[in-house]
Amino acid sequence: MKFLYYKITSIVLLSVAFWLVSLPLVTIGPALIALSETIRTVASDDLSELGALETFFRSVRRNLVSGLPLSAVLVLVPLGTIFYLQLALEGMSGYATLGTIIGIYLCFCCLFFSVRLASISVQHRSWGLSRSFEHAIDTTLDTLDVSVLSACLFAVVLVVSVLFPPLLLLLTPGFFVIFESVLYETIAGKEPSRYHEYLGTRA
Repeated sequence: MKFLYYKITSIVLLSVAFWLVSLPLVTIGPALIALSETIRTVASDDLSELGALETFFRSVRRNLVSGLPLSAVLVLVPLGTIFYLQLALEGMSGYATLGTIIGIYLCFCCLFFSVRLASISVQHRSWGLSRSFEHAIDTTLDTLDVSVLSACLFAVVLVVSVLFPPLLLLLTPGFFVIFESVLYETIAGKEPSRYHEYLGTRA
């Protein structure tokens, strides 16, 4: 929260830049990775607002190919949900309503997991997306209690952002990335064996 307070201008500019870059939809994955990378750079190098934007756009170009799988997930799952929603509204099938509910749940899970995956891929650049994906799953399972609590916070912030659209545009992407980066570095980013050791020392 302290970082968010002191760097609010950079976070707002980066969040708006994220939405603008994501407009073609196919670029939403690279934009998410770039947002995570840039916010970490802002925190470590104390970049100016202009420097943060320049770093963001350079990162988008650099991650354009590697971020495409994330784009596919973040686009196809909501599209499938919209399809089932349309069927449900037309009253074609009761299964369409169930599919819509499941789809909404999957959309949120994909959002939460994609932010985590982007954070891990930035902090471990040599791993590649596949190893980062495996580590994200392991981290989530080994820190299930923390993951559930953070997912609940994500849900609350997302609901508030939908009710107040300016928050969704100006702050939500940046907040999600900051929160996940801090969470990963403090607990969830530890290797499973080290995490269990951490729990043992705390006990």
